[in-house]
Amino acid sequence: MSAPDPQGVSTKQPSASARVTSLGAAYGGDAFSGGTARVTTLTSIAMQTPEIRQDLVEVFRWQVAAGQYPLDQESIADAMLNG
Repeated sequence: MSAPDPQGVSTKQPSASARVTSLGAAYGGDAFSGGTARVTTLTSIAMQTPEIRQDLVEVFRWQVAAGQYPLDQESIADAMLNG
């Protein structure tokens, strides 16, 4: 609970939804029009995508085995040791 300031005006911050509503009104509409549906769609796509893209792993594995993928041993070692 916020105490009033010396002039009697509350120092309480507006809620996030109030700030979003104000932002939307300031720019002539809903700040996140259609945003929820888009987030839901993108989340669904992300959840269906495997963490490891096995198709790319196989391509790179083949390239390395065939000597067609350039490997810089110094860069690899440096990345392993220094992150």
